[in-house]
Amino acid sequence: MIPTHRLVLSVGPNAGRFFPIVKADTIIGREAGDDIIIKDPEISRKHARIFLQGASYFIEDLGSTNGTSLNGARIQIASPLRVGDVIKLGEKTSLVFEPITEADTILNPNAQSPATIPSQGEPAFPPAPAQMPYQQPPVYPQVPPVQPAYQQPPVQPPFPQPPPQYQAPRPQQVVPPAPVQDYAEPPYLEPAQKKGLPTWAILLIILGVLVLCIGCAALVLTMTPLGCTVYELFGMECVTF
Repeated sequence: MIPTHRLVLSVGPNAGRFFPIVKADTIIGREAGDDIIIKDPEISRKHARIFLQGASYFIEDLGSTNGTSLNGARIQIASPLRVGDVIKLGEKTSLVFEPITEADTILNPNAQSPATIPSQGEPAFPPAPAQMPYQQPPVYPQVPPVQPAYQQPPVQPPFPQPPPQYQAPRPQQVVPPAPVQDYAEPPYLEPAQKKGLPTWAILLIILGVLVLCIGCAALVLTMTPLGCTVYELFGMECVTF
């Protein structure tokens, strides 16, 4: 019988091994005569059975002490297996039901021969490929490099320039700010008073006016008979014209 499915030991002793199902009736346990032997003290001597019915595989518990679970549910009767189902035996061992692809058959040709399959499982990774014999690479003749006919002269660096001389910064003359002058209001100047004539000049003018008036009056009086009468009262001579 060419195996089409296998059980991969995901959790438990020697995790990573896989067990091809090569018989139509496969017994799982820890006894030496079982088809799949797993050295776990929690697994019974004959713990569970996987059998082929029609085109489907089924699993049933064989009255084990710690029981058999399928996808987390403990089974009491035979239950069908589907790809990816997790079979738990006891509390510490878990197996995954997987198909055997063509690539797995090519990488592991022993899976096609039931007589060569050990009862304790195969490693989950394929064997290393055979190494090819070492072949020395051919020796090619060395060709000397072709020298160019013209070699460009090396580029001369430009004339070095003297480093700039350090010049100390000139001190800047600080101009003090002009003092702020307080505004002073100019003193109040009374308007200039008009200068008048002195008192004596005024009296002299009045006196001159009086004399002029008296002279004019006397002149008028002398020219009339009435004036003569006045003159005669004061004993003065009247001159008429």
